[in-house]
Formats: sequence, structure tokens, C-alpha cells
Amino acid sequence: TEVLIRYVDSVNEFGISCTEVRCGNPRLMEYVLEQGEVAGLDGVDLAAFRAAVEAAIQASIEQLADAAESFANSNDARIRTLYESAAPALEGFRMEEINDNPQQIQNKPSSNDSRSSWSLAAQLTILLLLVTWWQRRRWTNARARHQDA
Repeated sequence: TEVLIRYVDSVNEFGISCTEVRCGNPRLMEYVLEQGEVAGLDGVDLAAFRAAVEAAIQASIEQLADAAESFANSNDARIRTLYESAAPALEGFRMEEINDNPQQIQNKPSSNDSRSSWSLAAQLTILLLLVTWWQRRRWTNARARHQDA
């Protein structure tokens, strides 16, 4: 309720700032007016709010809200028809049972076992080569510094 009161007061004091969410949504503006009445907001404040919004959108809030609701209802009906027509295609589908027995999962041979061991061997080989290169470079640099001194 406090947000509603502050919003109506803000519009009345500073004017409405139109965006697609606010002025572009007449159903929201209608909701603000309805909830303002339910919350007991001052009728003068709500009338000023209505005037500011209707001046910005250049139409009646209720007319645009009814048109938006009609569009939403027809769109919902169209989507519902699409889903209902697709439902028979799903008949006969049966989900497979999931086995929760951990012993059977552990005993199951993995096709990735041989690949993972090769991958580990390749990684270790690369690591060994990098360490060897680093040691040789370090030794060569130390030797060069020793000769310069």
C-alpha cells in the first residue's frame, strides 16, 4: 500500500514519467486506480493521477485496459489451442525407471576409462616436459650470469 501511495503522490507532484511498463500498460494503471480505492486513498489524489495518466496516453485508461485484456485473452486462447492440439502426439510416452542402486552403477564398465587414462598420461608427459624446460632454462641463465661475473 505504501508503494501505491508514494507512486500516486509522485505522479501528482512531479508528473508521470512514461515508459512501456507504466504508460504502455493500461492494465497496470487501472490496477493502481482500483487498489488506490481499496486502500482508501484520497479521491482527489486518484482523480489527479487519472488525469495525468490519461493526458499522457491521450485516451481513457479503462478503454485501453479493456482492449489490452481482450488482446491478452485472445492470445491466451490461441496458445491454449496450440498446446491442446499438440497433446495427442504425447500419448503413449512412458518414462524409463531410474535405478538408484549404487552398486550397479559402480560395477558398470565405463567406455571413458581407457580415454581418461590416456588423457592423464598425456597431461603428465606435458607437465614433465614443462618442468624439464624450466629447469634447463634456469640452469642456463644461472650459468650465463656466473660467466658474466
